[in-house]
Amino acid sequence: MDTSGRSTKERILTSTIELLERDGWDAVTVRGIAAHAGVNLALVNYHFGSKTNLKLAALDAALLDAVATPTGDDMRVGPDGGDWLREIIHVALGTERATGRRRLFESALAAALHDPDLALRMRPMLVRSRTQLAGWIETAVVAGRLPATTDAEALAVVLTAMLDGLWIQQVIDPGIEADRVAGAMTNLLRLPTG
Repeated sequence: MDTSGRSTKERILTSTIELLERDGWDAVTVRGIAAHAGVNLALVNYHFGSKTNLKLAALDAALLDAVATPTGDDMRVGPDGGDWLREIIHVALGTERATGRRRLFESALAAALHDPDLALRMRPMLVRSRTQLAGWIETAVVAGRLPATTDAEALAVVLTAMLDGLWIQQVIDPGIEADRVAGAMTNLLRLPTG
């Protein structure tokens, strides 16, 4: 790993994200992180206090990065209003980086199912991420790229739940095609309500 120009804490955090993406939440050890970052084991504990604190900091950084990318101006919405969803699905399913992030997010969520303290500590991160996504959606509503009746907070919950489900499906069946899924979801969102 390239260590030039980064602080010890940054190297440790980056190494943790890389290992969580590669190996998953439960498989990552502090010794492995220290070796990957090229630092002494004591420095990991000095900067983060515990393996759980370090993994939560890595998850938080990955979540911030995942939702910081899109902005309302970046959404390319065609006449049917569906291209924004296609973009989200392609980013989530269609890249090698997404595969690693998916492993990190899903393995952390799976661990939280069995660890109430971990779930409690993850909740603010997930709420913040959904709030950021809702802000992105609201920007698109204000810009006229999504209908004025769109409930941004509710849609953010639905989209994150949908992506969680798609990620699990893609783990089991890697042949899932992002274009087909995006088309189906776009059609579903066009269904009349009421």
